[in-house]
Amino acid sequence: MKAMEDAADEPTGALLRRIEHLNMIGNIAPMLGLLGTVLGMVTSFNQISVSVGGVDPRLLAKGIFQALVTTVMGLTVAIPSLYAFGLFRNRVDAAVAVVAQIAEDLVAPLKPGNTSRP
Repeated sequence: MKAMEDAADEPTGALLRRIEHLNMIGNIAPMLGLLGTVLGMVTSFNQISVSVGGVDPRLLAKGIFQALVTTVMGLTVAIPSLYAFGLFRNRVDAAVAVVAQIAEDLVAPLKPGNTSRP
């Protein structure tokens, strides 16, 4: 039985490696969005610090707009990527469970002490 489990691990790992990039994209995208958010806020605060007199609201709006757009883009990429990863991961897990059950059913009559006939 151990040999069958070991043999099943290789294709399972191969399937999981094929979908891992979705997980990576889904986890990295919000960080990139956060980076853009921070850069946008830095731009806005920099405009405040270098302004003489009043601050032009258009300059502040530009940095805030950049911050919000990058946040939205990061989440727009992350949400479907993580959803797809979860969906495919569940399909891999379900397929592995089916194969494991079939293997168990095939081996059960061969186990010592089993008196049932197939």
